Formats: sequence, C-alpha cells, structure tokens
Amino acid sequence: MSSHLQSLQAWTDPQTWKWVNAYNNVKVGDKVYRDGRLLGVASGTYARCTANTPGSVELENMWISGLVAKRPYGWELKNDILYT
Repeated sequence: MSSHLQSLQAWTDPQTWKWVNAYNNVKVGDKVYRDGRLLGVASGTYARCTANTPGSVELENMWISGLVAKRPYGWELKNDILYT
C-alpha cells in the first residue's frame, strides 16, 4: 500500500484515531459531533470524574461522557459511548 493510501486510511479510519477523555479535553465553545453530525457546543459546565465514571461535559442540550477524538471540524464522540 502506498504511503498516500496509508495516510488516507489513517485519516478516515476511527480505529487509528487518538481517543482521549472528553472531560479532560473538550473546552468551552468546542463543537462535539457523533458520526459527523453536530451534537452541540460545550457550555463550560463539567461533572467531575469519580472512581466509577470518566466525568461528563455539558453541551447546549445534553451531557456527554467518555472518549472523543480531535478532528479538523471539532471533537468526534466515540460511537459506543452513550450520551444523555
């Protein structure tokens, strides 16, 4: 496989993205997406992590928790993470 195709695969394949905790990385005003669709913008309100939970980030109309990956358009919420 050519290096160009490998770069393209890394860019589009979620398995190769660097996933990080939303609580520690999403900042006020950041846009959060799921499957490329905008979920909302971070309000700046957070729920601290505990021994049992990874912490949460409030968007305009919901809370998210779990892993996100930085993309050119904002943060992408991992597909297997539920939000309320």
